[in-house]
Amino acid sequence: MEKTMDPRTVRTRKLIVEAFNQLIISKSFEQITVKDITEQATINRATFYAHFVDKYALLEEVLSERIEQIFTENLQESPNRAFTEDMIVQMFLAIVCVHDQMFSQCRRGYTAFTQMIDDKVKDYLLVTIEKHLPEEQKLQAVLISWGLYGSYVAWDKQKNTDAKTFAKQVAGSLLMLT
Repeated sequence: MEKTMDPRTVRTRKLIVEAFNQLIISKSFEQITVKDITEQATINRATFYAHFVDKYALLEEVLSERIEQIFTENLQESPNRAFTEDMIVQMFLAIVCVHDQMFSQCRRGYTAFTQMIDDKVKDYLLVTIEKHLPEEQKLQAVLISWGLYGSYVAWDKQKNTDAKTFAKQVAGSLLMLT
């Protein structure tokens, strides 16, 4: 039986996340305090700590939710769960979208948590790719996820071609691993 969350808990978490999202637009992550978040959310500190250990735990949850949302919006899985070139292209473009959105929405704090974004995206890629490969190809899933993310990093540094064209080149190479 699935346990449902108390609506008050859901509402409070939403207030905290919304307060954080508003603050990160105008302040760098380092400048944001738990006090700032609680004042913006109109809750007390004890309530904040009942939901999150600290602002880093909040950041981690916000990033995870946003990354999952972006991938869900940008990734149309094939009906037969096949691992295809189109799927790799969509994943690459979702990575681009994650970084573009994170940079534009929290420009002042982006560099402070780029590593956390990288880690979250790589984890999400691995889980997604593992779902589409047989159990005996788990190592290939690791290689593909890291290769895909590494390809994004290389593209981002140079940007000498459009993302979709580059993604198709990457997909052709990565599919050889399966």
